[in-house]
Amino acid sequence: MTKESLLQTLQAERVAWDRLLTEVGEARMGLPVLADGWSVADVIAHVSWYEREATGILRERALRGSPWWALPHAQRNAHIHAQNQGRALAEILMEAEVAYAALLAALEAVTDDDLMDATRFAEMPASWQPWQVVAENSYEHYRQHAQEIRAHLL
Repeated sequence: MTKESLLQTLQAERVAWDRLLTEVGEARMGLPVLADGWSVADVIAHVSWYEREATGILRERALRGSPWWALPHAQRNAHIHAQNQGRALAEILMEAEVAYAALLAALEAVTDDDLMDATRFAEMPASWQPWQVVAENSYEHYRQHAQEIRAHLL
């Protein structure tokens, strides 16, 4: 995967994600209609957390970040959800834009070789591909949650 291909895919998937959120509309983003009583706003905050983590990996050239990575997936997500309770939708939406812009900037700073070689990132298992870590924590995440949002709200 080249940096250009990754950026193109990320940008195209972000357009689709933003289009879906527009279709849902801000009036329905706070409704707890998704699995485990989550709202679309909760999902947006959740996705932003993962994008910030991916940005940190790219910037630091290291597989480090929140101590929540050591938790089982469901428990980590519960912590992210709890951390974002009571936040204003406008704040969550702004944070999502900032997180996405930071991810794009971090991607611009890496090379094609960086994205293909785990040894360029401290503590990353050699069998991993850094581009895939970015994909899983950004556009693949959009796709995953878009299915659930469509099923419940559209």
